[in-house]
Amino acid sequence: MLEKIATYIDQHRLFPASGTIIVAVSGGADSLCLLHVLNQLCGNGPEARYPAVRLHVAHLNHKLRGEASYQDAAFIVQLADSWGLPVTIGEIDVPALARQEGRSLEDAARIARYRFLRDVAQGRLIAVAHHADDQVETLLLHWLPGEGLAGMV
Repeated sequence: MLEKIATYIDQHRLFPASGTIIVAVSGGADSLCLLHVLNQLCGNGPEARYPAVRLHVAHLNHKLRGEASYQDAAFIVQLADSWGLPVTIGEIDVPALARQEGRSLEDAARIARYRFLRDVAQGRLIAVAHHADDQVETLLLHWLPGEGLAGMV
């Protein structure tokens, strides 16, 4: 399976020859799978195809699920540390942001997440785990309100 993923990455030139990729990790199955696969492909292990590419884990606590949100962040820090990966954890009160900007919780969470990722990435590539139901999130990734073309990541 890793070989198929690496072939796809190569065919579509998704990775730089060297540098850092920010991996957005929510703590859900999709993003944890993405992190696991990228960690195998990048680094020093026997399956590494991109040894000059480094990973940096980024997680935003949206403060939507009480203590469970903090437990997710702690788990992600522990996992990143165990794999020797740098990690940045952010926090934002999404309900307050939604009220302030007159948005739904879902919209405010997406916008906050991509603002956070943009700030962490500082021009570097960002890897996110998406599935078929994420089309709206993908559009928001490209067009953050008020960002125009600069909002493209």
